[in-house]
Amino acid sequence: MAAERLFVRVCFLLVLLFTIVETKKDDADRAKEKAAAEKEKKYNTIDTVFLLVMMFLLIITVLTVWLFKVKRFRFLHETGVCMIYGMAIGFLIKYIGGENRVFHNST
Repeated sequence: MAAERLFVRVCFLLVLLFTIVETKKDDADRAKEKAAAEKEKKYNTIDTVFLLVMMFLLIITVLTVWLFKVKRFRFLHETGVCMIYGMAIGFLIKYIGGENRVFHNST
């Protein structure tokens, strides 16, 4: 009878120990998933801003081409203006964007 009680207690302690270990593993997995979700959200935000800037450049380019055609402006070609727009946006991104830059890793 005492041996059975001892066996039950040992089994109970083992089950309790394994439950605690698995709970800690689950907590670590949840923390990793949360970090991965935050990283993915940051990358999605960066991609969204990138698309917004590209659409802005496209719209400005189309409007410039239309304005050149209407005003018969022949001193500068549309390609040159597009290059100037690109340099201006690149300048803004590089020098005004701040120090907290995030780079995509393709690994």
